[in-house]
Amino acid sequence: MDGNARRTFEETVISQAQGWADELIEFGPRNTLLHFKDTKNGSLDPTFTAAEAQHALLTGRKVRLAALFPDPPEHKAACLRARTLRRRIVELDEEQGVEAGRLGCGLLCVDPPTATQRTPGPAAEREP
Repeated sequence: MDGNARRTFEETVISQAQGWADELIEFGPRNTLLHFKDTKNGSLDPTFTAAEAQHALLTGRKVRLAALFPDPPEHKAACLRARTLRRRIVELDEEQGVEAGRLGCGLLCVDPPTATQRTPGPAAEREP
């Protein structure tokens, strides 16, 4: 192969490999890692929890839900959300090989894609 034919061959292989890789990832609305919806039972917001327990959580220590949510009605709702989250985390790990059970801290703002753009890959860890 001369240099021009080799370059064309390499570009074709790279293009085909990228197309194949893109087909492996579902960019549609069913991909919960790309399209997060903040539902009543699908997320657990520790923002307004007991200060000492929140500090312990953010420094990586184990914290009981009762310490974060000491008020009985809030604790009951947090337990329901935690069970739902655990089921979803296990499901993602077993079915897709994705470790999704991480605590996210901060704010991420991303412009929505236009109708002709593809959705970018996961920009931050978030609850599915």
